[in-house]
Amino acid sequence: MREKFHTFDALRFFSFFLVFMSHLPYTLFPTLYFLKTKGDVGVYFFFGISGFLITYIIALEKKEKNTFDFKKYFIRRILRIWPLYYFILAFAFLTPYILSFIGLSSTNIGYEPNWLFSGLFLENYMIIYHNNFANVSPLPVLWSLCIEEHFYIIWGIALYFTKMNKIPYWIFSIIIISNLSRVFFYQKNLLFKEILTNFDYFMYGAIPAYLYVNYKENAVEFINKVPDLFKKGLLIFTIIYVFSANHFSFSYKQLIDPIVLGLLFSSVIFIILPKENGFKIKDSNIFSKLGVYTYGLYVFHPIIINLSVQLYRKSGLQLSEINHFMVIFVFSIVCVTLASYVSYHFFEKHFLKLKSKF
Repeated sequence: MREKFHTFDALRFFSFFLVFMSHLPYTLFPTLYFLKTKGDVGVYFFFGISGFLITYIIALEKKEKNTFDFKKYFIRRILRIWPLYYFILAFAFLTPYILSFIGLSSTNIGYEPNWLFSGLFLENYMIIYHNNFANVSPLPVLWSLCIEEHFYIIWGIALYFTKMNKIPYWIFSIIIISNLSRVFFYQKNLLFKEILTNFDYFMYGAIPAYLYVNYKENAVEFINKVPDLFKKGLLIFTIIYVFSANHFSFSYKQLIDPIVLGLLFSSVIFIILPKENGFKIKDSNIFSKLGVYTYGLYVFHPIIINLSVQLYRKSGLQLSEINHFMVIFVFSIVCVTLASYVSYHFFEKHFLKLKSKF
C-alpha cells in the first residue's frame, strides 16, 4: 500500500520559490541582485522528487503484483500534467492579443513560438536549437515540463520491461550516461535542456525509492542511526549550497554541480523518509499547503511577474529600490498564489479526481 510522504509538498514549494526568486526583474533593482537564486536548481530538485515518487509507485506495484500496468500509470500522468499544460499553452497563444486589448506591450526578445513543437512537449528542443527562449510567457519555463513528460514515458517503459533486481543497473547506467551527455553538450556549447543531460537528477531520487520499497526496514534503521547533528549539518550545507549556487563559480562547475546537487538531493530525501523524524514538515504547515499548488505556481509565476512589472511602470509610482522590489515581490507572490489556488480547485482537481479510476 502506498504511503503518504510528509514534507514532500513543502520541498516542492521551496523548489518553486528558488525558481520564483530567480525570475524577479533584478535589472530594476541591481543592488538587490544578491537575492537572485539559480532557478535551475529548484527545477533539478523537482526532478529528484519526481524520480523518487514515480520510481516508488512503479517499484511498489511491481513488488506487490509482480507486474506494472503502464497504461493506467500513463493515464494518471496525463490527467495530472496535460490539462493545465494545454490550458497554459492556449493562454500563451492568446497573450499578444490579450496584452493588446488591455493596452500593455509585449516583448520581442526571443524566438517566435512553434506551437506544434510546444504542443508535442518539444519546447525544450526549440530552446536548444535557438540557444534562446520563446518570446511569449510562460513558454520559457515549459522546458522542464517537457523533460518531465519524456521521463515519465522512458522510465515507465524501461521499468515495465525490467525485473525488480535489475532496476539498480538502469539507475547507475543512466547516471553515467547523463554525465557523459553533459560533457558532450558542454563541449558543443549547447544548453542542458533535454532528457539525457537531466535524467540523472531523476535517478538520484530513484535510489532512495528503490531501497525504500525493497529494503524498507533496513533503510529506515540505517537512517535513524545517523546522528541528528550530521543530518542537520547536511541540511544546512544543502540550503547554503542551493541558495548561493548563483554567486560562485569554479572550473567545470556545469559538469560538477549536477553530481553534487544530485547527491545532496538524494541525501535529503533519505533523511525525511522515516515516518518519525525530527525534520518532518507536517501537512498543516503553510509551506506544505502551498506545495499542493506547485504546478500552478510554476506555470503562472512568469506571467504574473511580467504583468506586475508592466503595471508598476504604468502606475508611475516613484519608490525607493527596496520598496519597488517589495511591491513587485508581494504583488507577484500573492497573485500567483491566488491564480494557482483557483486553477487547482476549479480546474485541475476535476481531472485529478479521475485518477482514482486508474
